[in-house]
Parts: sequence; C-alpha cells; structure tokens
Amino acid sequence: MDFNLLEQALALDIQSLLAVVFIFALAGFVSGLSGFGFSAVGIAVLWFIHPTRAIPLLMALSTVNQLLSINQLKHDMLPVSQWWSHGPATYILGGVCGIPFGIWVMANLPAAELTLVTGVVLLLYSTWMVVKPRTLSINHTGIAAHMLVGMLGGVIGGFTAFPGAALVVWAGLKNLSKTEQRAVVQPYILAMQVIALLSMIFMRSGDLTANPFDKTFWLFFLLLIPIVLPMTKLGVVSFKKMSDMNFKNITLGVLAFSGGGLVYKSSSVVLVLIAALPMIR
Repeated sequence: MDFNLLEQALALDIQSLLAVVFIFALAGFVSGLSGFGFSAVGIAVLWFIHPTRAIPLLMALSTVNQLLSINQLKHDMLPVSQWWSHGPATYILGGVCGIPFGIWVMANLPAAELTLVTGVVLLLYSTWMVVKPRTLSINHTGIAAHMLVGMLGGVIGGFTAFPGAALVVWAGLKNLSKTEQRAVVQPYILAMQVIALLSMIFMRSGDLTANPFDKTFWLFFLLLIPIVLPMTKLGVVSFKKMSDMNFKNITLGVLAFSGGGLVYKSSSVVLVLIAALPMIR
C-alpha cells in the first residue's frame, strides 16, 4: 500500500489516519458490547475530519455495525409483529420527524459549535447515567411519549449520528433489562441511520450543497469496514460474557472520555462563551 497516495486521497497524514482507524475500532467494540455508542465514540474523529464528511461516514459505518450486531443477537430481538405494541416502531415514527431538523443543524452550525454541543451532550448523558437514582423510574407511558423520545433522538442523531442517546436514557428510566434495552434501541438506531443517510441524499442545505458521498467518503468506508466489523463481533462476544455492571461502567467511561475530548477540542468556543458571561449579566 502506498501510504503517500492514501494520505493525499484522504487529506490526512499517517498519524491522523492511524488515530481515525483506532477510534473506529474502539467504536465498533463499544457498540458490539453495549448495543449503542458507535457514533458516541466514533464522533472523536471530528478531531481529524470535518463534520459534513465525518457524520455521514459515522452513519454509514454505524448502519453496518448494527446489522452485524443485531444478526449476532437475533434471538434476543422482538419479532416485527410486536414492534408497535412493545417494540421500537413508535420511537422510529417519532425519529423520522426529528431527523430533518437535526440534519439542518449539522449543515448550518459551524464546526466548532457543533463539536462543543456534541461533547456536552455526551458528558451530560454519561453523568446522568452515573448519578441517576436506581429508584427513579417511569412505569406507565403511552404512544405520544414514545414518539417524543424518538423525535428527540432523531434530532440528536441528525447532527451527531448518535440517535440512541435519548432512547437509552429513556430505557434507563423505564428500568429495562440489558436484553430488553437492546431489543428496542438497536432496531431504532439502525432505522434512524438509514433514514438519515437517505435524507442527506435528497436534502441539501448549508454545507451539504456538495455531495457528501464522494470518492473520499467511499475510500474511508472501504478502508474502515474491515476494522469495524471484527471489532463489533468481538464486542458482542464480550457482551455475552460480562455482567451488567461491568459493561455499563466500561461503556460510560468511554463515552465520557469521548465527550470530554470534544469539549477540549472546542475550548476556543468555551472561552468565548465564558468571556461573554459578564456582558450578559
């Protein structure tokens, strides 16, 4: 392999390319382990790749990642006939409504601000899952509540490629078991990523006036697929062997690290906001 040609084609030096490969390998493992979090970990590639290229790449790789993971755990998934009454159908319906707005945010929000928002979302999510009282739960919910949660996930997913965040928090509030959570969250994430990718093809605004699925996108995709899929399978194998507490702690630690890194990367925006506080007062 000619690394010089690869560096030129991807507009990355070899050190940055190796970092991107490591990030996606870790993302595949974490997602296989927990059933979500591929984009939450993979979003760290914003250190090296512009959001309008990184987000579609995350969505595409997350789609393949979820297909493999769901197939590995298909005996734990609900049959499609039960998707409306007990499964992800109502969440997916809400998510469809939220995705276009999320994509608009991604296309029009400057990269630094987008990075900051993403990092803060991940940190808040990780903190919430740690401090949430075990007795705090929601037992009786209806279709409207499920659709609103799904819509919020669609908005978040549209500009971070991490649609599962809202639904995972919701599943925690409902005290769903590890298996029950995956049976709802994983089909939802898969549906949201596919719909978001299709939306990007037909919805062009802001920085998305150019086709995000160019030769560079496909080169990245083909390069990373052989990395992501084996790591996803390894994560699923680990999931079957680990206790609930161990896999939860590892996943939350990785998500918090990723969020903190993104906030640090966007520190210039944070400093501007801090400097503006006295003026607001």
